[in-house]
Amino acid sequence: MNTLKTVVATLVVGALVAGVAGAGVLYSGIYNVGADSQHLKATYWLLNKARQRSVAVYSADIQAPTLGGHEQLVTEARARGNGEHAHAHGSHGDEHAMNSHPSDPAVPAAESHA
Repeated sequence: MNTLKTVVATLVVGALVAGVAGAGVLYSGIYNVGADSQHLKATYWLLNKARQRSVAVYSADIQAPTLGGHEQLVTEARARGNGEHAHAHGSHGDEHAMNSHPSDPAVPAAESHA
């Protein structure tokens, strides 16, 4: 019975040490998690498998909608374009709205530093 307690205690302490060490590495910023940096092969493999399994599990019950062809897609896209996003992107065919959106400020003139 003492052996079992020793094994369990060793596993618990090992898990705690590994957790603290992992948290330390993540918190310190030693490992670059930026999307524009290449991960270690093992990290890439693990993240890729997690993504694949997640998509497979959460999409298992999804049925693809029946599409009515090109004309239906164009009609629905125009309806959406004239709807909730028209204030930001302009409505279909509204060139003035597309070219004068306030979130797209004018590019400042280049200055010469000669």
